[in-house]
Amino acid sequence: MKDYRKSIKLVVFISLSLYFLIKAIEKWIGRSSLLSVGTSIGVIALITTILYILWNNHLWKIKKFKLSGMLSYLCGFHDYPDLAGQWAGDYCSSYNFDEENKQYTTTDKVEMDIRQNYLSIKIRCRFGESSESKSFFSTLLQDEHGDWGLIYAYRNDPRDPALQSAPSGGIHEGFAYLKVKDNGDKLEGYYTTDEMRKTRGRIVLQKKY
Repeated sequence: MKDYRKSIKLVVFISLSLYFLIKAIEKWIGRSSLLSVGTSIGVIALITTILYILWNNHLWKIKKFKLSGMLSYLCGFHDYPDLAGQWAGDYCSSYNFDEENKQYTTTDKVEMDIRQNYLSIKIRCRFGESSESKSFFSTLLQDEHGDWGLIYAYRNDPRDPALQSAPSGGIHEGFAYLKVKDNGDKLEGYYTTDEMRKTRGRIVLQKKY
């Protein structure tokens, strides 16, 4: 994900809030300069850094810290679903597709590990005993109906000798779009691979913890 525009908005919002808070305290206690300029900048920078780290790693998950509407957008706050944790489910692939019956015949278990903070999300998948993949781009997007989707591009490394030796086998790249359902406890969607592998499929995952 790693959206630096949101990061900049967040830093500016915290810094300005602290600045006006200091000015309000100065006015309240009747002092024109509570801190020297240098000290004020240092204090604001320190507090901003601490709050930034706390927000990025912890506070954004807590509902009571959420902002909504235009204020949320202007300040760089977004009500992201918390997807961090272990996921498990099933996938089906068109690698061996039954054209006559129009159905997938390649199916297996899939496990997903998601590591997430406010500004980034990293995804690692294991597809049965056949392959592993790691994301190199990922983001969360909200549609016009307010529903969230996890979108990511990945690089897959097959471990199955049959896949490695196949004409279209070996390391390949792909793209996935998974809808976030059941209040963030379920992911469901599809994936597609590059022009060498030329496969597609569906993924359904349930959050374990």
